[in-house]
Amino acid sequence: MRLRLFRNTVPEWVRNLANDDSNKPLLKQLARASKLPLETPREMNFTICDVATEVDATAICDQLTSGGWQCRIDPDAQTNKSFWVEAQKRQYVINERQLHEDETTFMRLAKQYNAVYDGWYAAAV
Repeated sequence: MRLRLFRNTVPEWVRNLANDDSNKPLLKQLARASKLPLETPREMNFTICDVATEVDATAICDQLTSGGWQCRIDPDAQTNKSFWVEAQKRQYVINERQLHEDETTFMRLAKQYNAVYDGWYAAAV
């Protein structure tokens, strides 16, 4: 029996994103690096940085964990004056709607706590 490798292509919805959409090159790179289709469940991480207090970071995590995210809080290694929140889902399905909704949530939380949305990264599978 021969194992046939799937040659992955960039999904149409990614190709149709506006050229100035900062996610477009990241999604294209992820799709090309993955052995399976982009929509295959994978580990996904979003990060909020420059959270002023651990209390604020905990409040952000509380809101995210109610949405199924696993969170970790780390002090900023360079300044020791702020905190990072990293949220992860292990079986995240990347699609246009979900990515937009989650980015909007993380941007809203960052703004609410005067922090900075630092973006997302995902595992190539």
